[in-house]
Amino acid sequence: MTALTIVRRCLDPRFLGSLQLEEGRVLADRIPLAENEGDVRAMSLAASSGIAWEALSPTPLAATERARIRVRGAEVVYEPPSAVPCDEKESARAIASWMDSRPDSVDLLLLGESEQDTGHRLLPGYLAAELGWNLVRGALSLEVTPDGRIQVRVREEDGVRTVSAPRPLVVVAHESAPMGRDPSDDWDRLEALESEPARELDPWSPTPAALPPSRKPREREPGALATLDEKVVAEAIQHILACGN
Repeated sequence: MTALTIVRRCLDPRFLGSLQLEEGRVLADRIPLAENEGDVRAMSLAASSGIAWEALSPTPLAATERARIRVRGAEVVYEPPSAVPCDEKESARAIASWMDSRPDSVDLLLLGESEQDTGHRLLPGYLAAELGWNLVRGALSLEVTPDGRIQVRVREEDGVRTVSAPRPLVVVAHESAPMGRDPSDDWDRLEALESEPARELDPWSPTPAALPPSRKPREREPGALATLDEKVVAEAIQHILACGN
């Protein structure tokens, strides 16, 4: 079994208070990017399960960021050679296309529910649709049963229950799942891993013109909305500010 975690980099909520909207422009001090907390929880699920797992970042990583993911337990960290702006649907199609091109197969995909800075939460569903895999949300822990199925403890509105699902499977970590140990606590290993070279994704073309058509469309699949309307932008900034405070 090969498991893969998705690691997105988002604006650090601790610094979002510096965002301002003036004359239709967003002004901000330098705001660092950080690992998406939901994806950190997904990495913790993978690490605690005992399954060998790898990580994929949809954007290029700094050496320290790559080393932190390795310290969390990833055997390999993949990243694109350059950043290409794309929405969640385009990202899902690029990730699925890259997974299809691998010589070995991935049959367990883990990630967080939403992006901590925007609140976007469509990527897990888009990935499941593109891959044609089952989707389990709200995971608190998981393990592999002797028959090869994935047993997941799931948080629901009325409590916690255990579900058993066959592979391949997309598992989404619940917002209360454990974060795991901070890689900064293992400074010596972190410093040693910073010298590792990047493992670039090949092929990686998350631009609309280069993507194949969606292979497994589903009815009522939510569509991405793009707008440059000033009022909508202002409302989005206010939402981000509220989340960061």
